[in-house]
Amino acid sequence: MITRLSRVGSLAWRFMAVAGISVAAWWSSRLAYADFLHSKQTTELVRKAAALVPNNSDYHSRLAELTYDDDPRGSASELRIALSHNPRDSKAWIELGLRAEFDGRYAEAERHLLEAARVDTQYVPKWTLANYYFRRQQSEEFWLWSRESAAMTISDPAPLFRLCLLMSPDASGLIEKLNITKPEIIARYLELVISENKSDALTSTAGQLLRFARPKDTPLLLTTCDRLLANKEVSRALELWNGLCERHSLPYPAIPASGGTALTNPEWRFSPVSQGFDWRLPQIHGVAVARQDNAEGLRIGFSGRQPEGSEVLSQIVPIRAGRSYIFESVYRTNGIAPQSGLFWQVLDLTTGRPLTIGKDSLSHDTETTATLSFRSLPVTQAVRLSLVYQRAIGTTRIEGAIWLRGTRLTATD
Repeated sequence: MITRLSRVGSLAWRFMAVAGISVAAWWSSRLAYADFLHSKQTTELVRKAAALVPNNSDYHSRLAELTYDDDPRGSASELRIALSHNPRDSKAWIELGLRAEFDGRYAEAERHLLEAARVDTQYVPKWTLANYYFRRQQSEEFWLWSRESAAMTISDPAPLFRLCLLMSPDASGLIEKLNITKPEIIARYLELVISENKSDALTSTAGQLLRFARPKDTPLLLTTCDRLLANKEVSRALELWNGLCERHSLPYPAIPASGGTALTNPEWRFSPVSQGFDWRLPQIHGVAVARQDNAEGLRIGFSGRQPEGSEVLSQIVPIRAGRSYIFESVYRTNGIAPQSGLFWQVLDLTTGRPLTIGKDSLSHDTETTATLSFRSLPVTQAVRLSLVYQRAIGTTRIEGAIWLRGTRLTATD
């Protein structure tokens, strides 16, 4: 008898197991079919998917999107159904909030958007609230949620920065106002102020980024230095340049802030960065520039196909106003005839006026020294020292090379 009962019980358990597996298989098939219908993204099929699996909040949220234009009230009902199944659906809370705002129900809109931020601590709810308070011009709440947004790790903070600058045009104080301490976010803001030439924020933002002394930021800080020079803000550019030098981001000693006479990289021991106060080597068709192997100096070759006039080499040099200077360069040439149009010149950076131009073009088969004298103007902060080629009348374009071994600038009074 006991054996019989055991067999009956075993059969019952097997039947129940098979039935359970069948139900699970049926339910899995139902879910799979519902997902298939939902993937088609049409109102009719998504509605069928929601009917098959009524507790799936994603189906109701999608149905709310699809029916909004034709049935706004029914669409809102679908969002509420979605939230009844998943109260942590921040997208549904945000959508309800934005619709309430559009209808002028601002208290309800704010409540829904705050709930979205409560259930979801990621970026989108915070960013949505910042935008909402911007539209309502509620400054205190706007800055609160802007700071919350800025604290998140986001791939592109530029929209947040632009929104903040619409609320308050003071670009120079934005980093402090948002409590930003991450160098990668400060770097993105610096990129923005450079691209939009917000000169009031260039120095302060670059200074904040400079404190971290990250090698990866050096190119961006050099670009900032160039923008300051383009804006004729020589002292600020010099401060930034010296900061890079002092932190060993550049291999040069700092330039005396008083406007000393030290040239940067005067013997080309290092490859010029072509930015800031280093030598600038523009890419010119037909002109090849190279540092000498295992030696100090620079070789500049002319193919004869270069433009008839171009600035071949230059350096911006901070100097003192109303002072006399002598510039010297040690050089030799090969294949370049006298008076063929290769010379040094000095321009005032602020006015663009030439302070002096070499009287004799550079041409000498053996090493010699070229000398150039000039006096800075009362408004001079820096000069642009340039090696220039300008084809002389009655000559063909030069075809040859010049070797520059060293340069020096000396104040004479």
